[in-house]
Amino acid sequence: AGYLMVSQYIQKLHLIYGVRAELFEQNLQTKTGSNTDLSFGAKKFDILPSVNAIYEFSRRKMLRFGGSQTLNRPEYRELAPFAFYDFTTNFVVSGNQDLERAKITNLDLRYEVYPGEGQLFSVGTFFKHFNNPIEQVSRADVSNEISYMNVASAISYGIELEARSKISTILNMDSCKILNSFSIFGNLAVIRSRVDVSSVVGAENSDRSLQGQSPYVLNMGLLYDYEKLGINATLLYNRIGERIYLIGDVGAGAASPDVYEAPRSVLDFQVAKKVLKTKGEIRLTIADILNQTQYFYQNANSKRSFQKSVDAYRFTRKFGTTFGLTFNYSL
Repeated sequence: AGYLMVSQYIQKLHLIYGVRAELFEQNLQTKTGSNTDLSFGAKKFDILPSVNAIYEFSRRKMLRFGGSQTLNRPEYRELAPFAFYDFTTNFVVSGNQDLERAKITNLDLRYEVYPGEGQLFSVGTFFKHFNNPIEQVSRADVSNEISYMNVASAISYGIELEARSKISTILNMDSCKILNSFSIFGNLAVIRSRVDVSSVVGAENSDRSLQGQSPYVLNMGLLYDYEKLGINATLLYNRIGERIYLIGDVGAGAASPDVYEAPRSVLDFQVAKKVLKTKGEIRLTIADILNQTQYFYQNANSKRSFQKSVDAYRFTRKFGTTFGLTFNYSL
């Protein structure tokens, strides 16, 4: 690989643009079940341009634009024609040696405002086009077996909102030292994706969302940082919308619908204290406090959203709450 990049200022406009060239070769040698040799591979040369533009209206307000091309190459596990049993899902997983790399065109536009120290508000929009995206699918010819396939193309687009502020600023109490130590932050992405499967035999619909793509992603957090005492703590909340976990059978006459992952809320907490003249740190972490069940389901009717008392469960998981205590010392 090699790249060329240029950084250029035109008054209030900052441009960073360039191109990357990649020659990638991947080979796999293995044996079949009958002990015969099997060898295959791929060789691709790609030119990947990128551009980033930042226009500063002032020191606290700016507009960002980005455009690039990126790649998603199949992993060895996705390529190897070898089947293994996954005890966590009760599925057999096998590779597909005919997979091709996916090429992605990315465009995004974002407006950012920095009202004060440690504060941010931004709103943005994005668009992605996928050529040959790789998706996980259930095999129509084998019961309870997962494999991988390329679909011709897909698009994904949406909006993003992000905000971060001190609680003292929100309450107009900047003189309060206690509230100055607390910050609240969050980001929300609303996403829509579409894959054209009108030519795929056995597909439920002519188009659907990308496998693994949630319609929304929400992150929120509360941060406490008291530098004088060497204490900081963070409370984090995350939730995603229902997304396709596994594409349903796509063979002729298949009747198995897509398997969805239901929304699930995750709450994590972390607190740390500096000790031994700030050279040491004690950290306590509590992960997945809510410990909600993770449901993987198939719709019983035309509604794609999760109906707990109606939809059929393919399988469920419960991870449990985990606790961690660590001590770090810097020499």
